[in-house]
Amino acid sequence: MEQKDFFNNPATTAQRHYEALRAFYVEEESAQEVADRFRLSTTYFKKLRFEFTQTLQQSLNPFFQTKKTGPQKRRTELNIIDRVVALRKKNHAITDIKANLHADNIDLSLDTGATSK
Repeated sequence: MEQKDFFNNPATTAQRHYEALRAFYVEEESAQEVADRFRLSTTYFKKLRFEFTQTLQQSLNPFFQTKKTGPQKRRTELNIIDRVVALRKKNHAITDIKANLHADNIDLSLDTGATSK
C-alpha cells in the first residue's frame, strides 16, 4: 500500500470518520460531498459532527488517545532479584524459586513483580 492510499482509502471506521470530519472542517467540503465520498448518509454525518463537537467541548480527544507510560522504577527489589539469580545458577526451577521465596513471605509472580508481605 502506498502511503497516500492509507489516507485516501481509510480501512477502519474510526479512520473513515476522522477523514470525513477533516474533509468537512479543514478542506471545507460540503456535508453532502463528504457523506457521498465516505459512504455515509447525510443524517449519520450530521450525527457524527454533533458527537465530535460534544467530545471537543468536554476537552477530550475523540480519535487519538494518549499513551500511558509504564512503571518508572523496578517493582522487584534488587536483593530479591539477586536471590532469584543465585537460585537459577544452582539450576532451581521457577516453581522451586517461588516456593523458596514464599517461605520467607515474599510473593513473586512467575511473570515477575514481587511484593513483600
